[in-house]
Amino acid sequence: MQTRWPWLALAASLLCTPSASGLAEFGIEGMGVVSTKATEARATVSPDGQHIVWGSPDRSGGPGGWDLWQATLRNGRWDDPQPLPIDSAYDERDPFLTADGHWLYFVSNRPGGHGGHDLYRASISADSRLGTPENLGPGVNTRADERTPTLSLQGTQLLFASNG
Repeated sequence: MQTRWPWLALAASLLCTPSASGLAEFGIEGMGVVSTKATEARATVSPDGQHIVWGSPDRSGGPGGWDLWQATLRNGRWDDPQPLPIDSAYDERDPFLTADGHWLYFVSNRPGGHGGHDLYRASISADSRLGTPENLGPGVNTRADERTPTLSLQGTQLLFASNG
């Protein structure tokens, strides 16, 4: 019976711990870096957990429209939010980082597409630089809008929404 008290004390202390301390491991305590008063949507985290990418239509500092932003995990906190260099004055949104870390999929209505918002991807080099965005083509994109690309873990199936 005497051995139960330490376990009860531990359980009680966990119940009284502020919830933010449980989230610290994920960098959530860094509010104001990734999560601000601006609209932020559909975050995706790199496989190594060191980068987070999200979309925002009204965060100041981007080129315009919906922009893709990235922050880096430093000392357990998200730091240095920056718009991605592939952003344009058009919409870039709905980012998705692949499980192998080699591609960033996203949606854009930039010129040269097949319709409204098309699906694109950009390669990611070993030093985390983004390549030139490429449209996924008419086999995927329609004259209407495509959204929210998600690639399977094996990289063989693409799930997305379309109103085309």
